[in-house]
Amino acid sequence: MSVAALRLWAAIYGKAIALWHGDTIWHSFCGTTKKTAPDNCCDTMWPSMDPVGSLPFHAWPVLPFGRHNKTTAPELTLCCIIANIPGPCLWLDQTDEDAKDESESRIQKLFESCEPVKKLFPRNKNKQRNTTVHFSNGMTLWLLGAHNKTNLQRRSIRWLFGDETWRWPVGHMAEAEARTTAFGWLGKCVFMSQGSEDNDETHKKFETTDMREWHYKCPGGEEFVSYSWENVEWDAVLNDAATTA
Repeated sequence: MSVAALRLWAAIYGKAIALWHGDTIWHSFCGTTKKTAPDNCCDTMWPSMDPVGSLPFHAWPVLPFGRHNKTTAPELTLCCIIANIPGPCLWLDQTDEDAKDESESRIQKLFESCEPVKKLFPRNKNKQRNTTVHFSNGMTLWLLGAHNKTNLQRRSIRWLFGDETWRWPVGHMAEAEARTTAFGWLGKCVFMSQGSEDNDETHKKFETTDMREWHYKCPGGEEFVSYSWENVEWDAVLNDAATTA
């Protein structure tokens, strides 16, 4: 996100997304009780979530390496949306059963740990189910499966999150994204997935972006380098030990 966009976000919503997380949320996903500051467990994913607060952004595919918090960062961003920019939201996992498991094992626990979200829980517990939550600020969150085409119909959605899109049926990404058209430029889509197959929908969606790639910085290094075998330098001692093992 540009500096101008960050300032705009801060002016409207009080804080940038990552800073809001760091100040607000306590959770157990990292195995600690530390706050989720940007230099904590999710630092590799914060840049990918920043465009959620950018006005030109509409659909944002994220294809990180495995175990890079590709689901955790959007989950935390969901908390920020509920507390600061409420609007109808659809979270899609692969199947209804996967969505139910995501809700029970992760998202509901995260909401319990986030006070700005927890205080918005509906007083009527019947309005807080695993697959649907009607918050007291008027926001509704649905957690459903992308394989069930019925879940992709009827609703007008401002915020759409789709997980593991490479395993979705053909055509369902487009169906899901179409749910946001009623909100115009306010409609936002975040698609998270591991690397997919050539020319499938996830791959094609990624090619509509500027295709930024993950980089890393070595301890003591000053430059960011890409994840490429040509950038790997093997320690001579460890290399010899591995060869003789």
